[in-house]
Amino acid sequence: MAYRKRNEIYRAGEVRVSEAIKKGVAAWAMDDETLRVMRAHGIKVVGVFVRDTNERYVTSIDNYFDKTKIKVLNYSARGGSLQRYLPLQHFKHRKPAITKLS
Repeated sequence: MAYRKRNEIYRAGEVRVSEAIKKGVAAWAMDDETLRVMRAHGIKVVGVFVRDTNERYVTSIDNYFDKTKIKVLNYSARGGSLQRYLPLQHFKHRKPAITKLS
């Protein structure tokens, strides 16, 4: 499970997350090397826990290796790493449970 904040959703140039979601370009990024190591260890499911909203996004690790679904961006020249971006529509989205106040 990767830990992210809602504003870390990849927006493909859109100013607001909501606009990126409407246009189908909103995605979660994961490090290529981390995904390769997890897959080599037999991990089948990966996810993102959104710390500020307690939402969970879960998907098959295979989706991150499906070239018809992902976008790959390389940030190594800027001190980052190779990232794989998977659009939100390929995740199962679980909103936090609503707790009743007494």
